[in-house]
Amino acid sequence: MKSGEEEPAEALKDIYRTAIMAGLSKASNEPLTESNIREKLPMLNDSRHYWNELGYRHLDLLTKTDRSLLIRHWGEPVRHNDINQLINPGK
Repeated sequence: MKSGEEEPAEALKDIYRTAIMAGLSKASNEPLTESNIREKLPMLNDSRHYWNELGYRHLDLLTKTDRSLLIRHWGEPVRHNDINQLINPGK
């Protein structure tokens, strides 16, 4: 997504959701299915829900432009946790 284009809220959620899915795929020891994705991240359809906990630093799929747009629209996240910390709390 180019920063000069109009950025609809749904497109930002889709970009962030895709980055989360890529991170989850990389971190998971098992094949990802719709049911185990829902089990690990029940609020994934509202990816904005994870912004303040997961942030963007550990999501390799996000470009510098993606990160800038997300920060501009959603503000700086509170934390930048690795996806493993989110799906395996306390480990």
